[in-house]
Amino acid sequence: MPSPPPLDKKQHLKYWTRCLKSPLPHQYTGNDSSRLLLAFFMVGGIELLTCPSDLPGSDSPPLPSLITEPDRLALREWVLSLAHPSGAGFAGSPNMLPPPIFKTADDDYDPLTRTTVPNSPESANIAATFFALLILATSSSPSSTPTAFSRLNRRAILKWLKRLQRPDGSFGEIVSPHGIVCGGRDMRYCYLAASIRWILRDPEASPEEDSELDFNVPKLIEYISTSQTFDGGIGESGAHESHAGYAYCAVAALSLLDRPADLASSAKHESHALEKGIQDKEAFVKFCVSRQFAYLDPPSGDEEDEEDDEDGKWGDQDQDNFYLPKKLADLSLDESLTYIAFNGRCNKVADTCYTWWTGGALALLDKLDVLDSSKSATRAFLMDKTQHMVGGFGKFAGSPPDVYHSFLGLAFLATLDRTADDLPHFDEALCVSTATVERIVEARKSMLARGREVNAEKGMSAGLLDLAKLMANREGQLRAEKQQHATT
Repeated sequence: MPSPPPLDKKQHLKYWTRCLKSPLPHQYTGNDSSRLLLAFFMVGGIELLTCPSDLPGSDSPPLPSLITEPDRLALREWVLSLAHPSGAGFAGSPNMLPPPIFKTADDDYDPLTRTTVPNSPESANIAATFFALLILATSSSPSSTPTAFSRLNRRAILKWLKRLQRPDGSFGEIVSPHGIVCGGRDMRYCYLAASIRWILRDPEASPEEDSELDFNVPKLIEYISTSQTFDGGIGESGAHESHAGYAYCAVAALSLLDRPADLASSAKHESHALEKGIQDKEAFVKFCVSRQFAYLDPPSGDEEDEEDDEDGKWGDQDQDNFYLPKKLADLSLDESLTYIAFNGRCNKVADTCYTWWTGGALALLDKLDVLDSSKSATRAFLMDKTQHMVGGFGKFAGSPPDVYHSFLGLAFLATLDRTADDLPHFDEALCVSTATVERIVEARKSMLARGREVNAEKGMSAGLLDLAKLMANREGQLRAEKQQHATT
C-alpha cells in the first residue's frame, strides 16, 4: 500500500483562517449558542499549526498565524463582552445575553416570564466559561499574557461554579433565575468544572477562602467513581451507557483536581484523585482500546450505507470492536491492517473525534503505548480518509471538514506521535498546547498578584479609616470635656 499523504499544514491553516475571518456555512446556524466553542477551535487550531517547532533537529520554519495583534485585541474584547453583568461566568454568544435594556449589574432578563430578575445568572453557562478562559489565554501575545485574565471577576466565577454542583457531586450547566441547577448529570460538566477550577483557583488560598470559593472535590471524585460501567468504560452517569467521550472527560477531570497549579508542561503528576476515581483501571484501558477496529470502505464509499447493509456483507468492519483479551499486552490490533479507526460506543461507525477522546484518555493514564502497533494504520485513516483537500478533517470518511473534528484530529496527531507531523507539545488534560498552558499559569499568577495588591490597599485604606474614626472620636471626647470644664 502507498504511504498516506502527509498532514498538509499550509492547507489546514488556510482552512482555519477562512473559518475565523469569513462567515461560517449555514450548517453552523444551529450552533449559534456555542460561538465561544467554535471560536476556540479556530484560534486553537491556528495555534497548533503555527507554534515554533521544538523538535530536535527540526528546520521547519514556523507558519504565520495570520491573527494580527488588532485581531487578538478585538477577539479579547468580544469574549469579555459575553461575561455575565455580575462577572459570574460567560454566555456562549451575544444572543444568549439579556437584551441591553436589562443588562445591568443588578438585573437580568427571564425570557419565560418576560420580566427582570435580580442578579439572575441564567445567561452564563459552564461550557462557555471554560472556552472563554482558553481563548483569552490562547489569543494573548507574549506582551499581553500577564493581563489576559486582568478583567475577570475570579471570585464571582468560582462562587458561581460552586453553585453548579449538586449534592451527589455532579455538575449542571446553568443556574436558573430561581436558583435551580439545570442541565443533565453530564460527565462533560464535571470536566469543565475541574478545568475552570484549575485555571482560576489560588494555590495559596487560605482555608477560609477555599471554604468560600471551592466546590466539594471528594464528592466529585465519588460521583465519577460510581459512573464506571460493567464494561470498564464511563457513562454520563452510573446507569448510562459507556462512551469514549465521557471516558476522557472523567480521567481528565480527575487528573486536574490535584494537578499542581504551576504544572505548565506535559509532564505527568501522580494523581491520587485519578487513582481513586477509576475503580478498575485495567477494564477502563480495555474499553478504550476496544474502540479501535479494522476499517473497510463501504462499497459506495458512503459511510452511511453501512446502516442499509441488510445482508451483513460489511459487518466484518466491526469484527474487532468487541474483542476483549485477557491480557493488556494482547489489546492492539494486527500491524498489517491498512486502516484502523475508532468509534465511541459499540455498533457505531468510524468517527474522527473518537481517535482523540480515546487517545487522550489513554495518554492521561500513561497507557498510550498500547496503541503503538496500530499507530501507523490509525494515522493512515486520518490522513487518507478524513483529511480534506481544502484543509481540516471531516467527521466520517469523505465528509466535509468542520471545526470540531478538524481541531480534535490535530489534537490526536499531536498526542499520538507529534514528531510525524512536527506539531507542538500538547497538554492532554486541557486539550491545548503546552504553550497555552504556560500562558494560563502566567496570567493566573499576574491576576492573583494584582488581587493581593488590591486587598492590601483595601486593608491599608480600612486601617487608615479606622484610625481617622478613632482620632475623630477622641477629638470629640476632648471637645466635650472642655465644654463641661468651661460650664463648671
